[in-house]
Amino acid sequence: MIMDDVARAYSRQGRMQESFKLHVKTVDISERRFGRGHPSTLLFLGDLALFYSNSGWAQKALTLQAKRLKFIERQYGIMHPNRLLCMYDLARIYGTHGLEKESLDTLGNLLELSATLGESHALTLMVMTSISNAYKRQGWEKLELELQLKTLQITEIHLGKEHIHTLSTNIAIAECFASQGKAKEALELGQKTAELSTHQLGEKHPVTSCILGGLARIYDLMGSEILSLNIQETRLHAYMHQLGNKHVETLQQMGVVASAYERQGRGKDAVPLLTEALSAAKSQLGEAHPDTLALMERLARIHQDRGHELRAFEMLYEILNTPRHRLGEGHPLMLRVSNNISHLYNRRGRGEKAVELQKHTLKTARRQLGNHHPDTLRCMDNLAEMFLGLGKESESLKVLEDALEITRFTFGDGHPGYLRAMSSVAQAYNRQGHVNDALRIQVNAVEAAKAILGLGRTTLMLMVVLADMKRSQGLERECLDELQAVLQKTNKLGNEHPRTLMAMADVAQAYYRQGRVSDALELQERVVGVSKERLGNDHQSTLTFLWGLADFYHQQGLEKASLDILETVLQSKKGNLGDEHPSTLMAMDDVARAYYRQGRAKDALELQEQIVSVSKRRLGSQHPKTLMFLSSQAVIYRQQS
Repeated sequence: MIMDDVARAYSRQGRMQESFKLHVKTVDISERRFGRGHPSTLLFLGDLALFYSNSGWAQKALTLQAKRLKFIERQYGIMHPNRLLCMYDLARIYGTHGLEKESLDTLGNLLELSATLGESHALTLMVMTSISNAYKRQGWEKLELELQLKTLQITEIHLGKEHIHTLSTNIAIAECFASQGKAKEALELGQKTAELSTHQLGEKHPVTSCILGGLARIYDLMGSEILSLNIQETRLHAYMHQLGNKHVETLQQMGVVASAYERQGRGKDAVPLLTEALSAAKSQLGEAHPDTLALMERLARIHQDRGHELRAFEMLYEILNTPRHRLGEGHPLMLRVSNNISHLYNRRGRGEKAVELQKHTLKTARRQLGNHHPDTLRCMDNLAEMFLGLGKESESLKVLEDALEITRFTFGDGHPGYLRAMSSVAQAYNRQGHVNDALRIQVNAVEAAKAILGLGRTTLMLMVVLADMKRSQGLERECLDELQAVLQKTNKLGNEHPRTLMAMADVAQAYYRQGRVSDALELQERVVGVSKERLGNDHQSTLTFLWGLADFYHQQGLEKASLDILETVLQSKKGNLGDEHPSTLMAMDDVARAYYRQGRAKDALELQEQIVSVSKRRLGSQHPKTLMFLSSQAVIYRQQS
């Protein structure tokens, strides 16, 4: 028994090789000393199966757990507590590896059997919580909330309001409120639960730490990102102090904090922290361990956001090429990686390859998770975006409309996911010229979001889309009103927050269109300066802001200043994305136009011919971007004639 405890302790500390050897040795000794059907042997087999599961060996874990279950059934019968615990472990393994249907089926059967133990029995409550978590993973938030409220009622009566299980259930309910947009209820319950746990258990207790993590996620969903980060940093420092820098939970928390840094534009802090965590995970856990791969996927996404797409590609393919018998292509992590690779193919102009891979990913998600799972819906959104990139607007709209109906059926009309799906369909209608339908749907989405969610992240995103639709219809005054309302809200995140900078840039564009040139230039120059300082010169947002400033200068006749900026953007994209990336070609097209405006027709034509040649070879002669470049070239030829 002591050997098994030590093996599990090794695993928690990331000493995976030592843990594995000791687990196997424990099982071997127990089988020889006591026999395969002995309770101790069966317990040790269960711990080895969970080790396999946590290490990504899904098939080994499931095979061993099924073997253990059969032994217990034969020896003790179907109602023995050991069999029920074995079923519980089996459901956990299914859930870990994305086998949601099998997990829920097992938990459902187990809940019926555990009823004989009583509703307040520890196993019954564990099963109810696991079913709630399965509902959450699949996006069935109404069912999740109903079951959590039922669990809370039981724990308060039988265990008391200050019991660990009651506190954990309360924070889960608060997170449920937050994901449904019930900001006031979420914050009140989350803060109250965190205060009670800290008072009862102490701020260093593991349950308090988990509850604080839940409160941080609530703050993040409500747009209070600074408060969220403060909590997550405090948790990280506590883990480092109590568990050490290389403990599994410390490494996971380093990933959480790094992602929060990136969302706030602190990429310079995010990359070193995540690189340190990844290096430690490779050393401690092994290169193919799921926690190592999850950290690598986080780092790849940050590199992708910062414009370092080749580096992101390399890391994502390294994860995807992990032996299939470890995680399998249907594992949630592998689905995320496949989505990201498709997205990168699409950005790099390989649209057909992107669609082919995304269709396969969607098929896998439907088979593994079902049509209504949030990850499946994300796959559909990505596929719609890729169809759009190829100019296939009708195919894109069909996918979006299907996703909208599934979202309505799964989540209901007032869910944030449904409102975002409405907006996607509205934008598709707008692109196809159905402007009245588009505006009506988008207005409805914004009004519903304001009523249900308040001025949170989702609502602000919908308001920006609405402003853009109004701009495209010439409603400049109304467009500016929407954008200023967004800026007023995002300012609360801080003047240097990425979302504040985006809102400032949108307002600057609106100022310029209304003839407020001085205000527009002043605001845009401020945005560029802050973005360079906070996000870095090569960040995608910085380059977008620079392009906007160059456009302002061009329209004011400041062609030299405009060209200087456009050439800076081009050099950055060449260095980070490569000479033939579609985004690089777009930047080259901007420079070619600027050359022509300055009378450098020969330079403009040489550059334009280079762009068209690469675009035809990389994207195809009929790709929308190739046709756009050909049009630019034709304009220059025509004007030269």
